[in-house]
Amino acid sequence: MFHRSVRTPVRNLIVLAFFFSLIGIALLCPSQVFAQEEPASPTLDTIQIIEIAGPSSDPTAVITDTSLSPREIIEAWERADAEAGVVDERQEPYTIIGVALDYQASRLFLPLVAGGEEGSVAASPQVWLGERGRPLTAEEIEFNMEISRQYMLIGERDLKALQARVEAALVDAAGAEHTDGTLATVYANKSLGGLNTIKEPNDWAHRNYCGPGSISVALDAIWSLSSIPNMDTIANTIRTYPGGWTVNGVFYNHFDPAVGTSGTGLCKYLHDYFKNNFTERYLLQPISISPTDNQDFWQKIGIHVDRNYALVTGTYTHYLKDWKNNPYAPHINSVIGYEAYITNGWYYDMRNVRYAETAGSAAGYSGGEFKIWWYPASLITAARTNNVQCALNPLFY
Repeated sequence: MFHRSVRTPVRNLIVLAFFFSLIGIALLCPSQVFAQEEPASPTLDTIQIIEIAGPSSDPTAVITDTSLSPREIIEAWERADAEAGVVDERQEPYTIIGVALDYQASRLFLPLVAGGEEGSVAASPQVWLGERGRPLTAEEIEFNMEISRQYMLIGERDLKALQARVEAALVDAAGAEHTDGTLATVYANKSLGGLNTIKEPNDWAHRNYCGPGSISVALDAIWSLSSIPNMDTIANTIRTYPGGWTVNGVFYNHFDPAVGTSGTGLCKYLHDYFKNNFTERYLLQPISISPTDNQDFWQKIGIHVDRNYALVTGTYTHYLKDWKNNPYAPHINSVIGYEAYITNGWYYDMRNVRYAETAGSAAGYSGGEFKIWWYPASLITAARTNNVQCALNPLFY
């Protein structure tokens, strides 16, 4: 848990629960591509106030759509605060506001816990490792820090929209000109909608196709699966890109079945495909998450999934589920979901993360799952061990 500063006597708690049913089949075939209409992201300006119930010192009586009551959630937070030696001294009762977010009903719980500054971008760390442990140059570090700063601006815009909605609701409920309840925490359980199960051909020739597999997942979130290229087509396209990369002292094309896909090839394919078939979305240049600031990774996951885009990331099998048959291999996965408490639009108290596993037993994966809920600490360690990501260009959001 993070330090919660006391800035006003009234602070707001917002709990928004999202659950998507994700059922799919594996089908890959190249054909003419038709971009679907971009999914509407569940932005805060879509919230519509539908009822006011409160103030109340016992909010549990009116809440039926959460696995934990607001009181239970708050008590759990208080216990965590006590264990961390942090006390927020909240004394006010709770107001319940019913809301509709698109077609899903949820509840807002006010007031709330104030957020801290831990999500801010810190000074550049001394050692920042990238893809397969390669140290980043000073220019690459500055590029990554600038991208993180731009993602924080997205979070700040979302926060302002949230504050305006909460303020309007409270003013309307209280009949007052203004309120001081402007900070908020959101509970979110979200996954990409419309994904099909995608698996690499389970043979030795395709054992290192995690790059094309993860690209397929990212494309499937936006296009129909029958309209996107198959994995061999994706791999062969990346193989033709100029230049290449060096792995263990040997130079390879950006895709080679012996070693897989480079981060440069991975991100160029996503960037070019979206730009040529839809509109520009992903960065051309790969990024690497901060080695010291977990929020850097969590915020990028949240912003991607909220907009129904995958965050494609390098990983390492030792820290992933069911890789005992090949536990020390660089890998690539698409992050497709998360469960978290989000304070002030940037601090993510991440509880679970979800990623897609496209590999089969030929690559060493012994599990049967495609969409995997996993421990945040394990996934971020996997990402930092093979630290390369293909992310949305924050300038478009």
